[in-house]
Amino acid sequence: MVCLKVCDVVRIILSGCYKLWYTEHSLVSCTFLCYVLMNGNMLEAVIGAVVLITAAASVYLAYTSSGMDTSEVYVLTARFDDAGGISEGSDVKMSGIKIGVVKKLSIDTQYQAKAELSVKAGIVIPDDSSAAIVSDGIMGNKFISIITGFSQTNFDPGAEIAITRSAVNLETLIDRFVAGGKDGGNEAANDTKPTTHGSSPS
Repeated sequence: MVCLKVCDVVRIILSGCYKLWYTEHSLVSCTFLCYVLMNGNMLEAVIGAVVLITAAASVYLAYTSSGMDTSEVYVLTARFDDAGGISEGSDVKMSGIKIGVVKKLSIDTQYQAKAELSVKAGIVIPDDSSAAIVSDGIMGNKFISIITGFSQTNFDPGAEIAITRSAVNLETLIDRFVAGGKDGGNEAANDTKPTTHGSSPS
């Protein structure tokens, strides 16, 4: 019976935590959790407090481990003919070091994939740099790699990275090599070349 009551309390507290973090009724959820803790016995109160603290710590660690505080970033955009393998939250790296994440993906009026990149404040990127979608190994996750240029001026917040290289589809490359021989190989190689995109409207 005691185990049943403890399980019920844990379930109620977890439900309250969900409401606390993911709904607009934060005050109601807090009041509800306090009611559960104050009206149960000491064992239930202690277990409930431990569960609540653990849940809060998990949320905090998940937030801090991302290394991205939205108040300390700026946004750059990049357009790709093919953004396959990239999703919102994918890493943005420079020289192998994570400097940001993909904030948003959309399709622009030219039917290109438009990626908004959240970059850590303090990271300066020369304005002749390029962006490429690459893989972390043959079977690894894809991310956007920033290849730095040599310009003495840097991208301003909101600027667009004009030179990009789209994702390489390994299956498509193999098919073209097998089906087209030399010509297919040349065509596949062309797919890996950087493309310069103009500042077309989003």
